[in-house]
Amino acid sequence: MVVKVALAVVFVSALVAVLVSADHQEDDGEERFPSLYVDAFGSDVTSRDDYVPCSITVDSKSYSITGADAGIKGRGNSTWEQPKKPYTVKFEERTDFFGNGPAKTWVLLANHLDRSLIHNYLAFEVAKVVGAEYTTSTQFVNLFLNGEYMGVYLVVEKIQIGKERVDIGDSGFIVELDSHAAAEGEEGIDYFTIDGRDYSVVDPDCTPEQVEGIRQFMAMVWDAVGSGDWERVQEVLDVRSFASTYVVEELFHDVDVDLTSFYFHKGDDGRLHSGPIWDFDLCAGNYNTQSSNDPDRLYAAWKSIWYSSLLEYGEFRNLISETVSENEDSIRSTLDQGFEYANRHGGEFVRNFEKWDTLHKHVDMNPFMLMAFGTWQDHVDYTESWLRKSFDAILKEYCRP
Repeated sequence: MVVKVALAVVFVSALVAVLVSADHQEDDGEERFPSLYVDAFGSDVTSRDDYVPCSITVDSKSYSITGADAGIKGRGNSTWEQPKKPYTVKFEERTDFFGNGPAKTWVLLANHLDRSLIHNYLAFEVAKVVGAEYTTSTQFVNLFLNGEYMGVYLVVEKIQIGKERVDIGDSGFIVELDSHAAAEGEEGIDYFTIDGRDYSVVDPDCTPEQVEGIRQFMAMVWDAVGSGDWERVQEVLDVRSFASTYVVEELFHDVDVDLTSFYFHKGDDGRLHSGPIWDFDLCAGNYNTQSSNDPDRLYAAWKSIWYSSLLEYGEFRNLISETVSENEDSIRSTLDQGFEYANRHGGEFVRNFEKWDTLHKHVDMNPFMLMAFGTWQDHVDYTESWLRKSFDAILKEYCRP
């Protein structure tokens, strides 16, 4: 009888331990994603222009905020039209959000068009190891808006001038190659045109005279790129920064590379630099065009007018070869670690699709063949296989012909 009671106690204790573990589970010993609570006091977030007042709280073991005053608004172009919305949050005070340096404005990427949810994260991590300038920090969170679970989001830095952002001194600027510019702004005030391509002035706010000065500088650089004179190119353009971003853009086959979200900045050295990189949800075989989905061929090399023009110079091709060769092990290791990290948090990523039922369905701009992937893990495995093939193609082209 005593033995039976003892066994019953052991069984009940074990059952309680299992239930407690299930309720407070960690992913293979790693802390869960932080919970980010945005209380907009019951208001809906329906505008990309106007902030809605809110209070922000973060709950995690390593970082916390309680009731910080802020505002929240929508953001993005095609992504804003999706059911799962991306957002911008702006704190009343400069905030060291997740220990990534104090700033007021931060971006919450929804990654709705990427059902692996990790393309942006992986691209930013690879960009860091190849030396791309001003690459954002990243932090996955479980977002709750007005008490409602909204899925897994990626907290990143807003592209803007600042000591904790694009630190380029008092005379620098940031521009974006932006196919949306004409529809959203006024030429000569918000954007300018060079050889049929529109460039938006991102930061700082400029007078029309200053915008014209930026246009003249960009036109001068573009003219140098097409001159055939490598010495002249190097005088006005930081060629290493372009080689670094090229490796990332080529590895992922970013479809925006010649359309939008392609950034440049004038450094304190007076030259044009490439970056920061941005917006990698539609990449790595995730866009409905055959040319962008083929990992065995180059894409950015011919898709981008900037890269294709620079690749006319053997010196630039050599810089790419050096960048890839010097960082081959680091790139492989970064991909390995990124996929390992994602898989450790698989339960949280899967929960996202309990909220947003897009598995087994066609999502705007994605290849129809992805409808055959019924799980989040299918999309992750596809992304991993695709990127490894793409990297092999880069190595074959630039390092092992």
